Amino acid sequence: MIEIKTLKEFSLADQHSFGFSGYHAHEIYQLSRTQGKNEFTIKLTRVKLEQPYIKRWTYTREDTDHYAELIAENLSLGAFEKDRLIGVAIAQKRAWNNSLWVDYIEVADSHRKMGIGTLLLTKIAFTATEQNIRLIELETQSTNTLAIDFYLKNGFEICGIHSCLYDPASVPEQEKAILLGKLMT
Repeated sequence: MIEIKTLKEFSLADQHSFGFSGYHAHEIYQLSRTQGKNEFTIKLTRVKLEQPYIKRWTYTREDTDHYAELIAENLSLGAFEKDRLIGVAIAQKRAWNNSLWVDYIEVADSHRKMGIGTLLLTKIAFTATEQNIRLIELETQSTNTLAIDFYLKNGFEICGIHSCLYDPASVPEQEKAILLGKLMT
């Protein structure tokens, strides 16, 4: 049985125990833009890839320190099977726009496609409602179509695109930030 409860800590060892951290995509969203005298259009088009796009995240001590600060707010969640951590949703409240920013969400490779991510998002939404937070926000990559599909299925909508967020020195050109949100009111 999976239990979702407030996350107290998330170590480098915890993250490494999740196995493969990243995704394989067979489709991506390509960004195109047009600009006319009275119009500016941004378009995302889902396209199939000839070769899979493989993204692997690295997790560092700086990440551990950053997540520890967010976890201290008591808004982050862990998914536990018995006493084993198998998923996290690390979030922070943003008072300026009364939102809950989901900074990091991941489920152990061995437990993906079992509904655990949905359990985490459902509990995040419950927490947001309890605290009268109006919006849950998060970001993913235009190359991560599986994540985009997952968030859309869970009531989020695409609410923005940030074409300059990622450093082109470390991220391929086709990767753009997709911002998603779920209004709670």
